[in-house]
Amino acid sequence: MPISQPRHAKAATQQDILSEIRAAGRARVVSAGSHLFDQADECDGLYLLESGLVGLRKLNEDGTTMLVNLARTGDFIGYGPLLADSEHMASAEVIVTSRVIFIELSRVQRLLREVPAFLSILLKQAARDLNALEDKYLQMATRQAHVRLAALLLSFKDGMPAERAECRFELPLMNKDIADLIGIRPETLSRA
Repeated sequence: MPISQPRHAKAATQQDILSEIRAAGRARVVSAGSHLFDQADECDGLYLLESGLVGLRKLNEDGTTMLVNLARTGDFIGYGPLLADSEHMASAEVIVTSRVIFIELSRVQRLLREVPAFLSILLKQAARDLNALEDKYLQMATRQAHVRLAALLLSFKDGMPAERAECRFELPLMNKDIADLIGIRPETLSRA
């Protein structure tokens, strides 16, 4: 069904809705180190991460950046400023070569009007992200650094065979980024 015709939320599955969202955008492969957008940029659309890993970084007062979150396959990137009608509060840096779908702002607005379930999908991601942030805050306040490091490493096990007793994988983050994500100083990481 074309986007120009309104839909009822119960008329389509989430897969149908995601297919319609994908069809509204442009897919491209983005190399590691590239930015989808920078902090303080105007929000001109929404990204859907089809594959890869994207880091959200905030600029500190001293001019350095801090990795504050990771977007993974299936995540929407830039929904916060889009829904709040504000500028981007963080930069989105591609950590490993990624495939993204970019949906221009005018198309996103049309999708939000014509596919009511799309807003529900964005709100569910916002709720998941808020819950993860609350969990991270609790971990930083109550867990030792080595436990937080273990939890981060385990978060990368998705997509690996479950039957393996041990696994090896390349962690696509620098020590500073790992330290940022678990709330410790880089020099403490070597002791964690």
